[in-house]
Amino acid sequence: MKDSEIRTLIKRQLSKRQAYADELFVEEVAINKGLVRADVVYCGKKLECFEIKSKSDTLKRLVQQGWQYQKSFERITLVCASKHVIPAQEIVPDFWGLWEIDDHGKLRVLRQATVNPYLNIVGVVDLMENDESRDFLRFIGHGIGVGKLCHEDMCSRIKELCKIQDVVAWAKKTLPNRQRVKRSINSPVKQALGELRL
Repeated sequence: MKDSEIRTLIKRQLSKRQAYADELFVEEVAINKGLVRADVVYCGKKLECFEIKSKSDTLKRLVQQGWQYQKSFERITLVCASKHVIPAQEIVPDFWGLWEIDDHGKLRVLRQATVNPYLNIVGVVDLMENDESRDFLRFIGHGIGVGKLCHEDMCSRIKELCKIQDVVAWAKKTLPNRQRVKRSINSPVKQALGELRL
């Protein structure tokens, strides 16, 4: 199965939740200035990451990716092809969720994600673009001089001033808004390209 098809299965599984909303389903989230990308993020009751490993993927980068996910998300789930299930169990911690996509394209929940003990403020700030971090500092009343702050300086300031639940709440609000803006920008471009092809 292609990644796009697996994302559809993830969305279908999440839609079984009582409070599910499509607009909280975010794809391709850059973390730490693009060092890592989360395949799917769901900004619901918890800030959740879903990492996809299809049949054609390898698990080579999973340790590096997982290290960043564990800093940035409240819940983490690996969604992988059947061939990856056994080796993945040797790599990912027990608090990660594990969902299997079998050779017939069916999704099976092998275990649900539980509390991530490694979540920290810097990791959550890594999810945000610099303008979003500056907006957060302004929102909490500490916006003086933020225009010149780099990412690392904003991480330090937010860590000094805030509780982690406040930063998580801001990230859950910010990521879906960012995706909505990108969609609204892309739609006229796609429409114009479509007209050029006619």
